[in-house]
Amino acid sequence: MNTNFPQGQDPFQQEQEDQIIKSLLGRLLRNIHFIIIGLAVGVTAAFVYTRTITPVYKSESIMLMKDEKSEGSSLQLIATGLGYYNPRLRYENEILIMKSRRLTELTLRKLDFHIIYQYQSRLKLLEMYGNQIPFHFEFDSTHVQLLGVTYNFTPNGGDDFRLEIEGTGGCYNFSLETSRPGPDEDWAAPHKSITLGQWVESPYYRFRLVPNPSHSGDRTDKPFMVRLSSPIALVDAFREKLKIEPTAKESSGMTLSIEGTNQEKNSRYLDVFMQTYIEHNLNEKNGQGIRTLNFIDQQLYKIEDSLGVARDILQDFQTSRQIIDLSSEAERAIEHLFEVERELTALSMRESYYTYLKQRLSARDSIGELVSPVVAGIENSSLVNLVNELSTLYLTMQKQKLTLKRANPQFGQLNEQIEIYQKLLMDNLLALRETEQVKRKEWESQRRVLQGQIRGIPKTQFDLMNIERSFRLNDELFNFLSKKRSEIGISMAAVEADVMIVEPAKSLKSPIQPKSKLNLVIGAMLGLIVPVGFFTFKELTDSQLHHPGQLKEINNIPLLTTIGHYSHDDNIPTKKRPNSSISESFRALRSNLKLIIGNQPEGIQKRILVTSSVSSEGKTFIATNLAISLAQAGNNVVLVGADLRKPKIYLDFNISNDVGLSSVLLRQNTLNEAINTTEIEGLSVIPAGVIPPFPSELLQSDVFEEVLSGLEKLFDFIIIDSAPLLMVSDTLEVIPKVGTTLYTARANYTEMPMLQLIRDIASKESKTRLAFVVNDFAPKKGAIGYGYGYGYGYGYGYGYGYGYGYGYGYGYGYGNDDEKF
Repeated sequence: MNTNFPQGQDPFQQEQEDQIIKSLLGRLLRNIHFIIIGLAVGVTAAFVYTRTITPVYKSESIMLMKDEKSEGSSLQLIATGLGYYNPRLRYENEILIMKSRRLTELTLRKLDFHIIYQYQSRLKLLEMYGNQIPFHFEFDSTHVQLLGVTYNFTPNGGDDFRLEIEGTGGCYNFSLETSRPGPDEDWAAPHKSITLGQWVESPYYRFRLVPNPSHSGDRTDKPFMVRLSSPIALVDAFREKLKIEPTAKESSGMTLSIEGTNQEKNSRYLDVFMQTYIEHNLNEKNGQGIRTLNFIDQQLYKIEDSLGVARDILQDFQTSRQIIDLSSEAERAIEHLFEVERELTALSMRESYYTYLKQRLSARDSIGELVSPVVAGIENSSLVNLVNELSTLYLTMQKQKLTLKRANPQFGQLNEQIEIYQKLLMDNLLALRETEQVKRKEWESQRRVLQGQIRGIPKTQFDLMNIERSFRLNDELFNFLSKKRSEIGISMAAVEADVMIVEPAKSLKSPIQPKSKLNLVIGAMLGLIVPVGFFTFKELTDSQLHHPGQLKEINNIPLLTTIGHYSHDDNIPTKKRPNSSISESFRALRSNLKLIIGNQPEGIQKRILVTSSVSSEGKTFIATNLAISLAQAGNNVVLVGADLRKPKIYLDFNISNDVGLSSVLLRQNTLNEAINTTEIEGLSVIPAGVIPPFPSELLQSDVFEEVLSGLEKLFDFIIIDSAPLLMVSDTLEVIPKVGTTLYTARANYTEMPMLQLIRDIASKESKTRLAFVVNDFAPKKGAIGYGYGYGYGYGYGYGYGYGYGYGYGYGYGYGNDDEKF
């Protein structure tokens, strides 16, 4: 048979793909109730999950970083031009500072977040905060406290509670900020009654419960839980929670957000955090002013004591001694001496500052504590600018240490800039000290001359002059420092933070987790995907033949009929139960066989081979009952057992297998000796005989052709039961010798890939005409069968006649060559 396919198209493959889709849709429709159940389970599971998960809320606030309007000093601009100074990226650095551990610690010290209050609702665990808490958990901060355990409090009525402690952990002293091991594993946690306000004490804890006066609600009679968190773990947790993102592109605004299980707690943290950050920013900007004020206060304290002593001495001296008026010349000399002493005092103050500055430059880590030269009365603009720039660079270095690693290139750049400013400042300092030394010599020389001029003044008047001079010098210095203190205080009061709060913390009304709608959608999808995926996988991996429609258009090989399931003990229903539906199926096979035989040459049209892919597909059952049905129609039929490796036909007819086809092919017996008549009129049987050593060679021999030719003269039909095609090659030797080959496929057993061999046979030139017979097929209820005239191909068209439009074959189970049908 020669079959031509259009180039690039395989009808079998295309049919298989179409059939897979149809089968998949059919399977899904048949199991629609499982899909609906899966959908319901998925939605229910998502609903329960949403109701049992503790909700997580998100709070947000917005801060604005103000632009720096200062253009920087001339020295800074010069250093920038020389490549020694790189202006920091302020916005990014501030974010790093906000995420620093130090700022988080400062914030949490103002809050009581280390105590966590929770209660169990019907389905989930919820956190309480603020006025939601019915009772405060007060602990002794000087006593160690258990961390990592849960204190369960159950009201017993009135002021009594049942205390239960669950879990184990370490101990922590909050006042000393020290840790120590907790109780041993065999420690028996207490389960006892306590009273409101009563201190509960052990070596591992000391606490009490007190009413919360701001509590709102009715939870005073419901159980609640308390846990203490480690300060270190708490800092790590809130550093991780805090998210900082730009509010808008090209904007200096920052959106701060935090997620947690309590809305009020979230908002409280953000508000306190922003306030702490603003305070930190102001302290940073006023750092030098604060240090200067401290320096001035120390000096004022000393001068105030000296000034008071000088005032008391002056008053006492004036009242107890008789004062003589001095001449105008002496008064001028004394006044001039006073001016010289004042200059020398100012000079000493400046020299003290130079000494102080030199010491600080030698101590690298203390550079940031420099006091401005203005405090010492030094008005040298170059020195003032250098001190200010060096202080700024050092503070920048300190800030970078909080946010960057030491290996960062920015540290190298800052070190270079600090070294440059140190050298410039040291050179300037040496030049000023040389100048001051020259001035000191001049002033001391003038003082010696003036002291010589006034030596003639009486001792009483001379003592009074010294007392008044001491008082006036201290008074002027005190006024000078007081004035400087006022100026610095006014300057600090005018300083504003570089950040401002645009929007205070606000919590979103709906939780961000769990997402109820999304969870329901996901649950519904999973509820559909699981059953649909299961049935799809089962369909795609199922390669078995389930219904005759899967055999359509396999190289135009027709399907003659379907045979239903036979569940009785015998193997020949056409004899035992001639009026059964399965016997009717074989009569339909007998009738449809005419479509295949057609106008074949005389003789070869009598030869009908029955085979299958593998054993247990029912080929012997088909061959035997087809032979009986043909004989019942008045034909003279012989059933030949050509399965020489597994003889079986003789069992159904109670005949001997000692003489059979194998002995005839070996010329041990004649053909007539091998033919056995049966009690069925018109039916003879040639058993396979004793298993020969070379079955394939015997079936390929000319002797077998002689046997078939001899049988043609004696019988109307020769039904040959052969071995399975995929098991041995015997049947391949028989196919060219017959006119018709009936290929048996068993429903829910035969694998579709097994049919590749019959496709190969059909695609080759062959005398035989192929047709399918589906065995053990039980159609679904209400399904239309495939009829008994379903054959087509070989130019014979479609045959639907014979009045069998709907397939027979009912019942359940499987047929088997080795079992009774």
